[in-house]
Amino acid sequence: MNQLETGIIVSIGIIISIYIISYVVTFIKNKIKNHKEIGTDAQDNLIPQEELQTLKQIFYLVMATLLLANVINILFYMHIEFNELLMMDVFVSTVVCVALYERENKLILLALMPIATVYALYIPKNSSNILFFILFFIQLIHIFIDIYFIKYFYKNFIKYTRDKGIGYTAVLLFVIIIIAFVLTCLSESVGVLDSVVMISNAFTSNGYTVLGNSVIGKFSNIFLVWSGYILSGIGTATLAVALMNRKFKGNAENFEQRIKIQDNLIEEQKQTNEELKQLINDQNQINNDLKCLIEKQNEILNQEK
Repeated sequence: MNQLETGIIVSIGIIISIYIISYVVTFIKNKIKNHKEIGTDAQDNLIPQEELQTLKQIFYLVMATLLLANVINILFYMHIEFNELLMMDVFVSTVVCVALYERENKLILLALMPIATVYALYIPKNSSNILFFILFFIQLIHIFIDIYFIKYFYKNFIKYTRDKGIGYTAVLLFVIIIIAFVLTCLSESVGVLDSVVMISNAFTSNGYTVLGNSVIGKFSNIFLVWSGYILSGIGTATLAVALMNRKFKGNAENFEQRIKIQDNLIEEQKQTNEELKQLINDQNQINNDLKCLIEKQNEILNQEK
């Protein structure tokens, strides 16, 4: 088996693997969502609704940022090893495919796959120009699809923000991060992945350096840093909600007690009104009886005359 055949097999294997991962993750997500004990209501109880909205905002921006970083990596391939470019492309394609597996046409997602990047790893340097042109054309389509999805996630971010009536604080955060990302790339002469690792560590006060020697180690570092940052935000929001609930719980109990007292007073007033109504009816009956007696008395007097 020559290198070209190996490249084809590996490319197909990666595509199938990405589709399988996307299907499995989507299946598990739907199972969790439909489960009555860990579904949407349970999630709302665990995480404040405002924090969920902010996380969804951040999700759209993160996806757009990942795609932008991938496009920059492909277009300005420098200061990095090819394995790093390959891992970045595969990672971004997998994440986007998982996120859009249920929503987008599978053929569009196929164009998102890093076919040319994977195949370029196995192509001999003395290959024909036609093969290089085909790979260039496939990679060009891949770049345009990445740009299309950047626009897609950005539009969804704007729409979601307007529909929910929430602020654009997340945009300010990501503008700061992107500016720092670009400046780090230029000033430190590092690749996209190293730049992301450096600004992630700097942003979370872990130091301005690259932690991790391998590509997988760097991805692991980014994942741990931002997962911790997001979880700390969720924890802070949850703690704030818990403190507020505790603070207002006593007031709520007092209000409930007052409402019960008010309800009892209303019931007593209703009962009193019913008794008064009955007394009035009895008085009216007595008056009617007296009227009848007077009329009879008058009749008797008239007869005697």
